[in-house]
Amino acid sequence: DVYKRQVLLSFHAGGVTASDDEFDESVTGNTADFFLEKVLADGKASVGLTVPYIYADAVFETETGESLDLEYGSVPFLLTAKYNLINGRFVGFLGFGIGVHSSTLKSAAGTTEEVSKKYTGMALGIPVGIGYFLAPDFYLQGSYNFRSLSGAPLGDGITHSLTLGLGFQWGSE
Repeated sequence: DVYKRQVLLSFHAGGVTASDDEFDESVTGNTADFFLEKVLADGKASVGLTVPYIYADAVFETETGESLDLEYGSVPFLLTAKYNLINGRFVGFLGFGIGVHSSTLKSAAGTTEEVSKKYTGMALGIPVGIGYFLAPDFYLQGSYNFRSLSGAPLGDGITHSLTLGLGFQWGSE
């Protein structure tokens, strides 16, 4: 099995969507994710740290006809456990993460000055993905990530992201 090294490090980039009930629309943006994982002895599972950076912005029209500019940024820190459904040159996984987030919402309506608020709370994540090893220590990985960020200002803190990334592994088998 290729996926039995000690440590995995991967970087992903992709798109993120958060629905906003107040405006009845979705807010879309970008995400950059960092994963550091320790593979367990049998190669079927791993535990680690996931740190995504989520950024989204949108312009909405208020009830008074003014435009409202929103800029949203969030950094969750998640302790993540993953189980490998497939373990070989292809690796398919399902995971669960729990941690905290720090989020910022900046808004400006019409010509008024910008207002910035910070939010913190609990973060939950469910990653699902597949990877392909191009070489024993280098792989491509794609994933879907559902995240719930309690206390976040957009969409009750629910975000969905699709990412693609590169990963490296090292350590003895």
